[in-house]
Amino acid sequence: MKLHVKVGGRELLVEPRGERDGKAVYLVDGKEVTLEVFGGSSTGAAAGAELRVRAGDLGIRIEPQPAAAGSRSVRFLADKRPVEAVVESERDRLRASTRPNRASQGRVTLLSTLPGIIRRILRRPGEAVEEGEPVLTLEAMKMENEVRAEIRGRVVAIRVREGQVVNAGEALAEIEAI
Repeated sequence: MKLHVKVGGRELLVEPRGERDGKAVYLVDGKEVTLEVFGGSSTGAAAGAELRVRAGDLGIRIEPQPAAAGSRSVRFLADKRPVEAVVESERDRLRASTRPNRASQGRVTLLSTLPGIIRRILRRPGEAVEEGEPVLTLEAMKMENEVRAEIRGRVVAIRVREGQVVNAGEALAEIEAI
């Protein structure tokens, strides 16, 4: 899973690559980085844990700090300096891009947030929908997910058919606000 990490006005692409010699290995903007955990667990940094990051000759000692519950922000001390980073997955970004601008009138395109198969189409063009009502179901990872109307409106178009395989980001339906 790729992560986008924003630190100090810079964005880094972080990709986990597995483990080597008891250390987690990541690619950070194409450069290999190893991570060791001291004083915590290897599955997660407990309070008071220390992380040591090494990229080439550069070594950084990180002490995680508490962050607000539900926040995508990560706070830590790096070599005794406070740092805050915002972490987003590819899926977080896709979901954010599919949310309509509530102030806008007009059309909203419902996009798939996951690759999958269209199982049922629940609304037809011309039908009215309320915000939050299901428009179709998408099977992804052996689970059925309802794709819901993001605004109150009228279905203008259904861009898929039952049984069709779709990719993340693909247009599924259009709704016009009423």
